[in-house]
Amino acid sequence: AGLERITALLQGKNNNFDTDLFAPLLSRIEQVSGRRYAGGMAVEDAPFRVVADHARAAVMLMADGVLPSNEGRGYVLRRIIRRALRYARHLAIEGPILSRLVEDVVLPFSGVHFDPKEAPGIARRVQADLSAEEARFVKTLSLGIDRVGEEIERLRRSGETVIPGPALFRLYDTHGIPVDVIEEIAADEGLRIDRAGFEVAMDEQRTRSRGAAKFDAADATVFERLGLPAVHSEFRGYPELDFCSLSGARVVGLARDGEPVSSLSAGETGDAVTDRTVFYPEGGGQVADAGVWTWPGGEAEVTDTQKPLPGVIAHRVTVKSGALSTGALVDMRVPEWTRRRTQANHTGTHLLHAALRRVLGDSARQMGSLVAPDRLRFDYAAAAAPTPAQIAEIERLVNEEILCDREVVKEHMSMEESRARGAVAFFGEKYGERVRVVDVPGFSTELCGGCHVPRTGEIGAFKIVSDRGLAAGVRRLEAVTSLGAVELLRQDEEALNALSGAAQAPRGDLLSRWQEREERLKALEREVASLKLKLASGDGGGAGDTVEVDGVRLVTRIAPSLSIPELRNLADALRSKLKSGVIVVGTAREGKTAVVAVVTPDLQGRVPASSIAAGIGKALGGSGGGKADLAQAGGRDESLLPGAMKEAENALRDLLAS
Repeated sequence: AGLERITALLQGKNNNFDTDLFAPLLSRIEQVSGRRYAGGMAVEDAPFRVVADHARAAVMLMADGVLPSNEGRGYVLRRIIRRALRYARHLAIEGPILSRLVEDVVLPFSGVHFDPKEAPGIARRVQADLSAEEARFVKTLSLGIDRVGEEIERLRRSGETVIPGPALFRLYDTHGIPVDVIEEIAADEGLRIDRAGFEVAMDEQRTRSRGAAKFDAADATVFERLGLPAVHSEFRGYPELDFCSLSGARVVGLARDGEPVSSLSAGETGDAVTDRTVFYPEGGGQVADAGVWTWPGGEAEVTDTQKPLPGVIAHRVTVKSGALSTGALVDMRVPEWTRRRTQANHTGTHLLHAALRRVLGDSARQMGSLVAPDRLRFDYAAAAAPTPAQIAEIERLVNEEILCDREVVKEHMSMEESRARGAVAFFGEKYGERVRVVDVPGFSTELCGGCHVPRTGEIGAFKIVSDRGLAAGVRRLEAVTSLGAVELLRQDEEALNALSGAAQAPRGDLLSRWQEREERLKALEREVASLKLKLASGDGGGAGDTVEVDGVRLVTRIAPSLSIPELRNLADALRSKLKSGVIVVGTAREGKTAVVAVVTPDLQGRVPASSIAAGIGKALGGSGGGKADLAQAGGRDESLLPGAMKEAENALRDLLAS
């Protein structure tokens, strides 16, 4: 028996929900929903129980460092949150609710599941992450209910009871509505979904996506038919081995267009497997190596390197001269500085991952990465963007490790030993029982088969270039190291020199000079706006007139090239001069028309500005609307503006006559 059942027994309850463990949660849900919880497992209490139970599950998971995502534990958590929000709607709660229940979960369990000293901090962290996830899904849920509702109504009219696969896929792919949400909405309405048909549509999309994938000409099964020797594809590209060049590698298999061949002639492209190689196959975020092979009388360009099967490294080669045959001995070369920069970026990625976790917490885990010669890219889970101070701290930590010039230790060990070392596995990678651990002592320990520098000092420098949101709860950080950092410094130097020359000021004065010019520009813009307003509102300024319609004064005016805010200011200025009446002002700018209508307070009940704007919008070939005191209309044809302004008189007359 768990804590809940023991509590129920001790308190004489026949269910967990009527115990003191759930009382704070249910009480808070009552406050938020304005509805009463009956207790005793009443049928009408089901939404209360689902929300309370799911709130506890979600908070406990997130307190353990799980964040909502689209796979694994994160997907289970996301499903829990979404189901709770669906049931909250049965209680007339349409906004976020779980984030408002966090303290009611954490604090009662302080001293049981949570350290009392850490509980308040845990509650704040979970609340922030949960609030962001809820806010995103509430929008999706509102859209989902409307779109799925439309589909359900269409099916009912035709007498159908199953949402077909293509319709299901359209709701998912076009509108972003999760399939499980569609299924739950459909179930509430007594319908089912064609999940098998949905999977067929998904497979068709995946096939279309794969159609453009590189290395697609190499059918993986061809490598099983090459009859490769027992020892092949030994990777020798680590700096402690052959690094970026190797002599006498033997070609043990060739393929072209998915079929085994014995040779490739000049001009032909195919796939080659060798007994040894210094070309790194794409994986673990590190891009594939490219380079050159040479042999007596021949040369080939390597454009891609992949791992089509476990233990097989295949090189996409284009023969430039001579013929490449099975059994040939080739000399391999990856450009040295391509390899050095790639290694620097890969070790830099590990240091970045460790620094992120130190600054942002363990929840900032890796969600994907790219290691290329010119840059590194790191995707990580985060509910909110890091502050500039946190970015600066991350940079400082990484650069300190670089300047310490620590040895980067690489060891092969069992998976169990690596876990004991506290090694972190890179996102999306699959590992065997024997793994390679890359360790920067005291700072970073990760499983990785990629290329790394011997010592952190070889990275040279580390600079974050950008950090931006990528998807819900996921951010993307890009950085440069080594020569990439030097190139960035040179580019910044050139830009600063150009700015300094244009501003005719030394670098140290650029910021103050820019601020001075900004202030001067804003002052000039205010002066221009004031002059335009005076010109447009003064006698004879702009085309327009003043008429009386059944005793109500109507002022119309066309003022060219005003912005919408300037147009509203003009309308307010004219209204301030008019004790009682209606003002309609219009403008044409960049091929578009805009009209603002305002009404003095004494007339707003009889002639609302929204009604006048609606008539003008129709005359403009667009639309119009707003409030009783101020409304706006617009269109895309400048030639219609004069006629539309005259429509204001007709609209006013109709309103006064009604």
